[in-house]
Amino acid sequence: MPNMKLIEAAIAPRSHLAHQTFQEIRFGQKFGARVLAVWRRGRSIRTRLADLPLEFGDGLLLQGTEKSLALLRTEPGLILLAESAPSTRMTLHGWFTALVMAFTLILAVIFPDMIAEIMLSGAVAMVLIRTLSMDQAYRAIDWRSLFLVAGMLPVGVALNKTGVSTMFANVLLSSLGGSDHLVLLGGFVLLTVALTQVINGAATVTIIAPIAIAAAQQIGMEPRSVAMAVALASSMAFMSPLGHSVNVMVMGAGGYTFKDYARVGVPLTILLIVILLIILPLVMPIG
Repeated sequence: MPNMKLIEAAIAPRSHLAHQTFQEIRFGQKFGARVLAVWRRGRSIRTRLADLPLEFGDGLLLQGTEKSLALLRTEPGLILLAESAPSTRMTLHGWFTALVMAFTLILAVIFPDMIAEIMLSGAVAMVLIRTLSMDQAYRAIDWRSLFLVAGMLPVGVALNKTGVSTMFANVLLSSLGGSDHLVLLGGFVLLTVALTQVINGAATVTIIAPIAIAAAQQIGMEPRSVAMAVALASSMAFMSPLGHSVNVMVMGAGGYTFKDYARVGVPLTILLIVILLIILPLVMPIG
């Protein structure tokens, strides 16, 4: 049928769809899409799909309409990878959109202290020139990450207000003894990297940053350098597919397992940590 399209999706991290079958989910009735195949651990499954229990990282090949695609986008347990679409040509409106985006990025680089206001203004400009509709703008927001970070921010505030961050800092400092500043910095980086493998990186920063800053202030380290190290470490989500949704996108399609992520992610993470601990003190002295 001409209005039908192929859609690729993957089961998201900590998805409620895992361990359920398509029949239990009532997938066809709920989304109006037909499941053509499931890609799991390097092989394609095409038979008895209705009774197949889903697993984390499964890649799904679906067939549906534009309405099906819109419904699938609302499902938090799925990550849409791609859908078939006709080729498009760059129009004058498209070039104007690219100009607005480039201008926004340039201003963000020139005025880093106003990056939030600049990015918001760029997004509003996209809506005003009708590159995006309000519905598309709402759908483009990752509401799960937004609410996760918004929910974790009060945790960071509470750690400071109640003195828990200072308590944790004292425990960490006493366990490391009279260690060098660089060793302490490495400890915070390792702790941040470990948490980033299982929860959102931004949420990790809201937990670790208050503790790291409190510890840095107690022993005379530069708090901004420590906060920068924690922020950079929170992006090293390479050792587990749970750390970032992008990891899941390639997990199902490539047939990867947790072992594959550890095999590649561990040496890559070690390399980046070493580079971080060498370069950061040169650019931002730690104390």
